[in-house]
Amino acid sequence: MNLIRQSSLGISGALHPYLRSDRPHPIPVLQNREWSGLFQPLHGRQVKLPVGLPRIRPKTFWYVSAGRDFRPLVFLSDAYRQHRLAEHSIPRPELFVYTCLGADGLNSLKAGMTVYKDKRTEITILSLQPLQIDRGKVTYLINPDFVHFADDPLQKHDHDAALMELEVKSLTLGTTDRFSLLYLAMENINCFDEVMANGWFDVQFLCTTREGLGFGGCGKSILSHVYEEGRNLTHRFHPRFVITWSDYTDQLFRNCAKRYYPELRRLAPYIPENLGARDHHLYECWNQHKPGVVIPQMGSQFPRP
Repeated sequence: MNLIRQSSLGISGALHPYLRSDRPHPIPVLQNREWSGLFQPLHGRQVKLPVGLPRIRPKTFWYVSAGRDFRPLVFLSDAYRQHRLAEHSIPRPELFVYTCLGADGLNSLKAGMTVYKDKRTEITILSLQPLQIDRGKVTYLINPDFVHFADDPLQKHDHDAALMELEVKSLTLGTTDRFSLLYLAMENINCFDEVMANGWFDVQFLCTTREGLGFGGCGKSILSHVYEEGRNLTHRFHPRFVITWSDYTDQLFRNCAKRYYPELRRLAPYIPENLGARDHHLYECWNQHKPGVVIPQMGSQFPRP
């Protein structure tokens, strides 16, 4: 397997054993780490967090291969949850984290840009703070087996991440919502191994509706990496909700999830990309308020089948 380690200094063939995608995760979770520590000052400016956004392990919606798809913000807006999801008691995340590489991603977004508008909804980027991942703490790895059409963003830009504030406006109800979104120009499995698996964020939602396997350029599903290979499912990374697409990854997830979640439930339909389609599915894997559900302590290995 041709593994390439990429850093701000260029490309080398060396790979630290902790950086392999097939390694276990022995690195202990430090529960008091501020996630802003993932980034180094850019042009002398430190990371400035929006008011109210937790500094330590915010409850997170992680969207892999997100591109410029902002449906999750609509789906989990207060208006949508009250009118469409009330019976399921689905919580609102404190932070959205997007990962994606390619032109239709981070560097196509600007402050003030309307990123979506139809007769019902308008989504606007209110602010955008460019960030640079601290590659002394997080090794930036692009594995050509996992992503086929991507380059290190620092080859062309001065940043590889951004923290945004977005507004979701309902044009029919007259309501507005604001969300914080952290966009990481990273390959999905690299992001999992280096960031998510080490407890920087409390990932409550995992969204996999746009992985683009095959001709889309994605060589391996995050669902396969986490659930099929089992060892990666720990309390450091244990999403309560998973959103899938009706390609083989949905079947893969359901087959694997049975080993861990005997009460796996399919909830309300997720917003489709094509009007009228029913090809995206929202699952609840576990519910800590149900009797008999035991959640292991932070840092422990999730029970294997």
